[in-house]
Amino acid sequence: MFVDIGYYALFGAVLLTVWSIGAFLIGGMLKQAHWVRSGERALHLVTVITLACTAILVHAIHAEDYSVAYVAQVSDKALPQVYKLTALWAGMDGSMLLWLAVLAVYTSACLWSLRNRHREMVPWIGLTLAVVTLFWVAMLVFQTHPLRRLDFLPADGKGMNPSLQNYWMAIHPPTLYLGYVGLTVPFAFAIGALVSGRLDETWIRLVRRWTLFPWVALGIGMIFGGRWAYEEIGWGGYWAWDPVENASFMPWLTATAFLHSVMVQERRGMFKVWNLILVIASFVLSIFGTFLTRSGIVESVHSFAQSDIGSWFLAFVILTSAVSAGLIYYRLPSLRAVHRIDSLLSREFSFMLNNLALVAICLVTLFLTMYAPISELFVGERWTVGAPAFNQVNGKLALFLLVLTGIGPVIAWRRASLRSLQRSFLAPTIAAALVVVGLYAFGFDQPLALVSWGGAAFVTWCIGAEFHRGARVVSAHRDVNYFSGLRALISRNRRRYGGYIVHLAVAMFFIGVAGMLFKEQREVNLAVGESVTVHGHVVRYEEPLRFRVPGSNVYSVRLSVAKEGQQVAELRPEFKIHDKFPEPEKDVAIHQTMSGDLYAILGQVVDPDDPRVTLQVLWNPLVAWVWGAGWLLLFGTAVCAWPDPAPAKRASAKRRQEAA
Repeated sequence: MFVDIGYYALFGAVLLTVWSIGAFLIGGMLKQAHWVRSGERALHLVTVITLACTAILVHAIHAEDYSVAYVAQVSDKALPQVYKLTALWAGMDGSMLLWLAVLAVYTSACLWSLRNRHREMVPWIGLTLAVVTLFWVAMLVFQTHPLRRLDFLPADGKGMNPSLQNYWMAIHPPTLYLGYVGLTVPFAFAIGALVSGRLDETWIRLVRRWTLFPWVALGIGMIFGGRWAYEEIGWGGYWAWDPVENASFMPWLTATAFLHSVMVQERRGMFKVWNLILVIASFVLSIFGTFLTRSGIVESVHSFAQSDIGSWFLAFVILTSAVSAGLIYYRLPSLRAVHRIDSLLSREFSFMLNNLALVAICLVTLFLTMYAPISELFVGERWTVGAPAFNQVNGKLALFLLVLTGIGPVIAWRRASLRSLQRSFLAPTIAAALVVVGLYAFGFDQPLALVSWGGAAFVTWCIGAEFHRGARVVSAHRDVNYFSGLRALISRNRRRYGGYIVHLAVAMFFIGVAGMLFKEQREVNLAVGESVTVHGHVVRYEEPLRFRVPGSNVYSVRLSVAKEGQQVAELRPEFKIHDKFPEPEKDVAIHQTMSGDLYAILGQVVDPDDPRVTLQVLWNPLVAWVWGAGWLLLFGTAVCAWPDPAPAKRASAKRRQEAA
């Protein structure tokens, strides 16, 4: 019964969204607040309906109601309970419903935050959110309805793809959705500012925090996705420039550029048009990424099956881009910069270079991702490019960006003197040079790795010096110890020093990525008792294993790992043959340390009658630094976004004085 109620309730959500669009238009054009409030209430009701339908679908999955087409597609009786919830986003229809639910929550949160302020912008912000919501809910209802029933009742479902039954895949998609969908709110603020003409710094202050959360969600989501690929796909890496990986990377790049250039607009009244373009581009790229995932226009190990809804996304991208461009052109006279760049030796210029590098990486990634369909369109042949092409161009741009990560926060605004540059950057440059020379002397001879590690040392010294100088001043001024001064320093300016922590995360990430240039790999065929040595680790084949788990037969081997004569780990790579899926699944085995990972892949199904087995054993240096960078990024962003109690305390003190 609840499934049927939910099915028709989504049609009601379409009508409510249409009503909200009309209400916002009337309220905005006629300046009538009650119409605007009506539009807000309609969207809040859409949120309630969407969350209720999501709960109904989750319940249907847990109740094993295979009369629902989506449940029969992604679940079965053998699916572990822990993955019953993740089945919600394991297929096309459920993931679309989850996307709409996240969008509805963002919409209600945004409108609620504006209930008593900036009311002149609310009709146009609400209108934008309502139009985006209408696109999603209409597509969900008329194209991929997740609560559609089958004409018959199957005895069991098809089951979830085994590669999705992984912890990281359980948290990777919803985290990415928080990022993708969250970029709708900054876009709505940008359109609201353009339509209402409120193009001062008001919309910028409103939109920064609304951009920060989806930005970090996209970043952490990519890290989670890399961890899933590293552990599940069994190829020894975590990033392959796959089209769907790139789909999340591109809006993250433009959002990163905006979070930097917004500081220039706040302080100097510059980059107004540029900031609008970046906010709009981030949203458009998030929709374009969904088009890549669901249209089948590019091949990807992550994408959903090819569907005709790709044309919906493409049309929406074109329409959104055209309307946004028209509004920016209309408002150009109001978007003139207050100041200009005074010197090439300034923070404004370094931020401009930072933005250009980020956008260049985004454009290169976009072009190479779409190279196959572009070549097919113009020459009739589908030409593809691999990871080396991405690395060759983006790698150099990324190293340039790394250096700017250290320069930008330190160099002065407006104009820096040569003396101040020497004082700020001489020691970091010497430290970077010593790191490069020292590592080269120890046999690390990969140029890109040396430049990466030298750049990371430069950034770490620059940022560390800023923390050190500030902590010394605060501890001396307050007569407290150094660490108390450091804590007070960060608390006093969370946005600035949280950003510095994020920059340290970037340096840490480059250290980890450069480590993979020293990967070691051996492919061997071993009998029981034989061993192979990889990076000082002796990997010995102890015994074959074969057992049954629900839904599949498992073929495995037990490997012992010794280093310097001491056993340090035991690895059990596996091959799984599933009852319902013809393709065998590899489960890799990993021994993880801060210096690197020993990574074992079983190359074939173990034959009990054959005493030999094929193995791939890899040494992946510094992979843990990549994962650690993700957590440091999250921490730094939390510091940036944590509310400052000082304004609230001042307001409370003022109220007490007035009452007295």
